[in-house]
Amino acid sequence: MKKKSNKIIALTLILLLTLGFSGVEKTNAYYDDKETSGGNFFSTSSLDFSLNSDADFAPEVNPEINALRSISISNDGSLGFQYTIKTTGVIGGLCDALDLSASLDGGLPVTESLSTFEIGPFNFNAPENWDFTATLTSDAPELEGMTCEFNFEYFGWQTDLTGPSPIGFNDTETITNTVTAETWGLDYGPIEDFAVFGASDVSDTNETETGNSSYIVGGMIGSNRSVEIGSLNVQLGIRAGSKVTTHDNVTIGAKGIIVNGSVTLGGSNIINGSVHGASVTVGSSTNLNGDVVSGGLFSTGANTQASLDVDAQSATLGNSADILGTLTLPNTVLPTLVGDATVGTLNNDGTPLPATPDTFTDISLPTPNIFSANADAGKDININTDNSPLTLAPGIYRDLTSTNSKTLNLTAGTYVFRSFSLAGNNIINADVSGGEILIFVVGDVTTGSNLDFNLTGGTADKIYLESGGVVSLGGSNDWYGTIYSTKSNLPNEFGITTGNNTDVWGALYSAEQIRLGGANNITLVGPFFGIYSVPSNVSDIALNEIYPSPAGGVAPSDREWIELYNTTASSIDVLDWKISEIAGATETFYSVVASGATANQVQPYAGASTIIPSGGLLVLEFGNLTARLNNTGDTVRLYNSTNIFMDGHAYPSTAVGKSHQRIPNGGIWVDPEPTPGESNRVSMQDLINAGLDEGTIQLIIALLAEKGETLLEEETVVEMTTAGNINPEVNTEETMREIIEDVPPAVVPEAVTKILEVVDTIVESVTPPPTPEPETEEVPVLVTESEPVIASEPEGAIIESQPLPEATAGEVEQIIESAPEVIATEPQP
Repeated sequence: MKKKSNKIIALTLILLLTLGFSGVEKTNAYYDDKETSGGNFFSTSSLDFSLNSDADFAPEVNPEINALRSISISNDGSLGFQYTIKTTGVIGGLCDALDLSASLDGGLPVTESLSTFEIGPFNFNAPENWDFTATLTSDAPELEGMTCEFNFEYFGWQTDLTGPSPIGFNDTETITNTVTAETWGLDYGPIEDFAVFGASDVSDTNETETGNSSYIVGGMIGSNRSVEIGSLNVQLGIRAGSKVTTHDNVTIGAKGIIVNGSVTLGGSNIINGSVHGASVTVGSSTNLNGDVVSGGLFSTGANTQASLDVDAQSATLGNSADILGTLTLPNTVLPTLVGDATVGTLNNDGTPLPATPDTFTDISLPTPNIFSANADAGKDININTDNSPLTLAPGIYRDLTSTNSKTLNLTAGTYVFRSFSLAGNNIINADVSGGEILIFVVGDVTTGSNLDFNLTGGTADKIYLESGGVVSLGGSNDWYGTIYSTKSNLPNEFGITTGNNTDVWGALYSAEQIRLGGANNITLVGPFFGIYSVPSNVSDIALNEIYPSPAGGVAPSDREWIELYNTTASSIDVLDWKISEIAGATETFYSVVASGATANQVQPYAGASTIIPSGGLLVLEFGNLTARLNNTGDTVRLYNSTNIFMDGHAYPSTAVGKSHQRIPNGGIWVDPEPTPGESNRVSMQDLINAGLDEGTIQLIIALLAEKGETLLEEETVVEMTTAGNINPEVNTEETMREIIEDVPPAVVPEAVTKILEVVDTIVESVTPPPTPEPETEEVPVLVTESEPVIASEPEGAIIESQPLPEATAGEVEQIIESAPEVIATEPQP
């Protein structure tokens, strides 16, 4: 029993001890430390790029002219990327008739149909500049005026992914485009293809640039002498009379090169048209995509490829150069092949012989216009802070100048300047909604840098600038319209120069050399070249005749006067207009009043109205018959009632009784006999005496013909009158002979001889008595209208119809009054 109890006690103790130990928790014993690291962050790379383009596709396309656009890519992220290009959103009936070519950084172009265009992938490697060319593949008339709208979609993704795929970093950029077809049925004239043409040499100074940094868009570059270009894209081609030289990285369009002398092409050129010259030398890595015809040697550098046929008198091909077509040489002549150069087919058996290169015929630029308006008589124009923006009305001006950052507004009409010079950062706003803007500058034209030219109301073919001097456009200029420098005989000088980054929408023509700066864009816009002539009157009311040196006698010969001519189809009132004259540096103004003019006013002669009818004339005289005009030379100007300059003329020293007048009315200034209030007329001798050259005289004759008029010498009826009586104390014989001998040569000589015999008889009959008393009565001598005598019937001439030897002084008047009118006609058989 006792043993059993002990066992129970022992078990109980064991159980209690077990339970006690199970309640004891774990105790940790160790060393501990805590540290904090700050300024830590995690980041991811980015893939982002952007597209940049200065302008949409231009110009409008036609079957011969393509449209161009340049687009550059910029990496705005941190990752390198690869990308593809395709067209999307293609809309328009023109799209299916367009091919699209793309060239990366001046490399070989890739061409596909615009509607399905897709190329790539390309690894981005800055800079990335894409040049796109849209080419019309059909000449169907229904395409004229149609458009094609589409997007370029650039999709880029990481270079370490195979893509394109939505995985990884990627970016999509788009740019919208429009290509328009022009109306190509227009005739642009005999030199329509040239965007740049110099009768002397043409050069592009962009020789240090690489890539396609300058463009001749839609036209050719040409010269009657030589063309030398640096890095340049020419849309169509080059024509020259002497030689053509290109530097590296030049692209020539489908019309290729035709030159009468040598052709020297630099390296890495792309020539998409034919090359014809007296000899052809090609640099390395150049692609000739048209046929080549050399009148002498054809020579290439290494790695040059001619895709089509080559005709030459001899040939040398550099290492790895290839002619894929046929090389035709004279009979038995072998080419020199360097290294592994190859020729597709060699024809040297004399059948056929090498072709003869095409030649270029020199172009005659239009004859410079005759500045019928005298720009020296105009008013100086200075555009400054006080008057900018300045809206200048069409008219005749002297020198135009400006200060920096000023604005000039021009509207439709004709402007004539002695010189034209704009400072930097100027703006020209040209509105052609009312018609053409024609600018004629007698001297030089210069513009500073950063000229901003804004054209509204029409296209560049509405603007024409002609300079008798040199034209120099500064850097970063814009210009619209044709520029024609007519100045010649400029040894080692340039008729037209442009600075870098200058764009012209129009054309450049020079009678001498042309030099283009770097990164220029010359976009041919047609019809671009009109053979304009300066209108005879650039004002509605023109100065028509000036009489500064009165001869005395009967009015209005006894006073100074100025004649105005209305050139319009409507009546114009010149009341409150102003006449001015300039003595030295002082300009004095005289207002037009209806009547009662004071010494500082002018009024219509003989009480005429201030309203001038269409095509009418108005003679103005100074108040109180005051002499205001200088006989030794003066400048006369005309202003309207709002003080706008309308016309002006600077005349030289004037003989007594002579005037200065426009021939015909509103035409070119000469100085014949005065014709106040009557249509201005001159003889051929008047024009010769005025010192006019043959061209100007012919122009005057043409202007007269347009009005149905002729020179006085061409008049068929001769009218001879004398004002006043013969003074017996003067040499009457010489005076009368002078009058008669002024009869134009159209009068038949026999009739003139008989008239002179009559005059001799008259003079003898009126010789005064030797003594002064009593003084005999003066006998008036008049030639008046009567029955005509036909020149082909001399038997009816005057001398046979009157008994002149027996005539007395009292019968002289009756004899002369009955003298027949002399008509010059062709003798009858």
